[in-house]
Order: sequence, then C-alpha cells, then structure tokens
Amino acid sequence: MYEKMDDIKKLIATSMAEEFNEFTKDILPKEAQVYMENELPKIMQETMKFRSSLTEETDRGCALISASFLDKQLEELIKSYLVNDTNIVNNIFSSNGALGTFSSRIDMAYLLGLIGKKARRDLHIIRKIRNEFGHNPEPISFDTQSIQNRCVELYYYNLTNYDNDSISSRKRFIKSVCGILGRMKGKMIDINHIDLESDANFSKEKQKFNSELGLLIVTNSLKKVLDTIND
Repeated sequence: MYEKMDDIKKLIATSMAEEFNEFTKDILPKEAQVYMENELPKIMQETMKFRSSLTEETDRGCALISASFLDKQLEELIKSYLVNDTNIVNNIFSSNGALGTFSSRIDMAYLLGLIGKKARRDLHIIRKIRNEFGHNPEPISFDTQSIQNRCVELYYYNLTNYDNDSISSRKRFIKSVCGILGRMKGKMIDINHIDLESDANFSKEKQKFNSELGLLIVTNSLKKVLDTIND
C-alpha cells in the first residue's frame, strides 16, 4: 500500500499522537490540548525520522549527528523560555556568543530548570563521546574501551530499555539520546517566554513620590532611634 517507509513512519507517528491526545483530552488544559493536537504528530514524526536515520549511520556518524541534534534541541528549548527578544537571543546563540557551544547550552538549560541533574550529566557524557569521535583520526567505534566506559555511565537509556536487557554500547547511547530528547520535547509543551521586566519610572511625579516616601522612611527610622534613647 505504501511505497516508501517514510509514509509508514508518518502514519505510525500520527496514529500514536491521536491515541495520546484521546487519552489526555480530559486531564490537560484546553491550551495544552490544542498544542498537542497541532504539534504532537510533527514532534513524533521528527523524532522517529531522527531515530531511524541513526540506524544507517556509522558509529562516528551516529555520535556526531546525535550530539548535533541534541545541541539544536537545547537551543530551541532555551529560546522558548528566554525573554522574546530575537536580536539579543540570536547574538548569544551565535558561534561567538555566550551560548554558542554545546557545553554552555547544557549548563544554561540546567540552571534555568529546563533539564534535570541526570540529563545534564548524560548530555555532557554525550558531548565527550562526540568529541572523542570528532577529534580522533584513528578508526574507533562504540566498542572502543574508552567510549564503552562512557556509555556505561549513561542514565537515560533506562527510559526506553523496558526489559532491562543487557545492550550494546551503541544501543545504550542511542536510547539515552532518545530518552533525553523525549524529555526536552515534553518540557517544551508547558513553557512560555519569561515576561520582560518593566523599567523604573523616572517621571517627575514618580520621583516626587519616591522622595517623599524616602523622607518618610528616614523620619520614622530617626524617630525610633530617638524614642529608644529617651527610654
């Protein structure tokens, strides 16, 4: 019926999204329901397409693409939360900006409360695995001891390792990547941009009010001191 596997994947993702929406329609706020109905099929299709692409990659390609994809997802997650000022946000995410690196984005997402401690730790492990593949010209793989040792430390593979099976380092890595990705996608459903803080009002009327208020505070403080001395 379908000539391309992509069509089948889209159908599966759409079906899963529809089932999830049906399950949550009575427990989610209306705004969240609308978001889920519109965005969930896209999210699931994108995630399945990404996961499928890793199967065809070499070990080096799998590590580099996974880290790059998570890096981009972190950028989108943080941007969804920061004050909505496009120019400043784009500047800090530029290559020379404060959040121009994978490492800085991991830590900023953690400090903003967008990811947990274990996700932060796993992301840094994934970053180090990426660096090992990216900077080593020698033929290495997920069977290389140093990379195996890092993969053993990953936590998030448990989210999709339902049977608690003993799995290869590559599968552990991919499961961890997908587990973290799922958490970040889920977080993006219920966050909004931080409200921009209003600036101080330096109008003449406001200055007069502040002066009078300050004088009143000083007067009352001085009165308390004098009352204490007199007592």
